Amino acid sequence: MKRARTWLIVAAVLVGALGLALAVVGPWVLRRVFQPIAQMKAAQTEFEAWVKARAFREPETPTLDEAKLTSFLALRRELIAWDNKIAGIGSRMPEDRKPSLGEIAGVMEGVGGMVGDHLAAYRRHDITPAEYSYLRRIVYEKWLGALIAAGADPAGRSRAAREIESAAESERSPAVKARLAEVASRLRAGLPAAPEGIPPAVHALLIARAEEIQTLAVEVSGSSGRRSRRSASP
Repeated sequence: MKRARTWLIVAAVLVGALGLALAVVGPWVLRRVFQPIAQMKAAQTEFEAWVKARAFREPETPTLDEAKLTSFLALRRELIAWDNKIAGIGSRMPEDRKPSLGEIAGVMEGVGGMVGDHLAAYRRHDITPAEYSYLRRIVYEKWLGALIAAGADPAGRSRAAREIESAAESERSPAVKARLAEVASRLRAGLPAAPEGIPPAVHALLIARAEEIQTLAVEVSGSSGRRSRRSASP
């Protein structure tokens, strides 16, 4: 939600700087610049009302179920994609000259739609920004971050066990198949224990989705477009 507000501030600065020029070029540019701003403001106001009605409060004990984890990871995937799109907007502006009013208007139109998409993603997955931040801390800091700090790699063991099990299924020799199954079982049995403060049921749920969780342990820089993997604190 803070990012959406940031774009509203940027839009206001752009409009202030271009006020005189806009008065000269005509109403078509005015519409292309001001309409996205109005749309962003309206979307922001409606979104804040939705968030207020939800009134999310963090539970005292880490709480998570399969449905909520699925929604959280789906939302996270969309937000990462959104960050990548935002990072690409600036790269389309000319670097060797000042952008034209038409180019700026085009950027504003694109940003206006993207801000609306950003806010809609939270509502589509029924997760407020406060709840998303809570879930991110549980999954990526208190759970994954703690495991990595302890030298554990839940996704690596899970992936290896799955690949060995897949090989066992296609193996014709009963003896080899049994041996492969035993190795996979040992790998799964050797998965790390739950970090301090994470309930066993939540740990088991996250272990089962460890590969997907670690795939989404990324942080995207919206200003430069550079991606960096930070497994402990995305």
